[in-house]
Amino acid sequence: IGIPNVQSVAGVVGKFVLIVIVAPLAEEVFFRDFLHDFLESKLGLPRIVSIILSGFLFFAIFHFVAYNSSLTNSGGSFLSAGLMGFIFGVVTEWRNSLATSIVYHMVLNAWIGFVKLAIILT
Repeated sequence: IGIPNVQSVAGVVGKFVLIVIVAPLAEEVFFRDFLHDFLESKLGLPRIVSIILSGFLFFAIFHFVAYNSSLTNSGGSFLSAGLMGFIFGVVTEWRNSLATSIVYHMVLNAWIGFVKLAIILT
């Protein structure tokens, strides 16, 4: 019989709030609302180029830097973050709503946080 790892409820709730609520909200507002709009309307880049730059390139670089990774260790996650950033950008444009990409991002972070990496419950 193993003794379960006792965790504080506040710690789990705090991780959940940061990973599943705050991060997706902040990232979607910055990358999809501010940066994409800046690239498209202020710099005059075509919509697809703005989505690729803000969604794929800058979103992936942000996650690469934020998680202090190296390309050899996180090549898959770097590409995955870029791909998801691109998808979030396309969804935002397609639905003409930031809310949809925020919800998608929250669901993805919840899945990664609970299931894939188990970082919320550790």
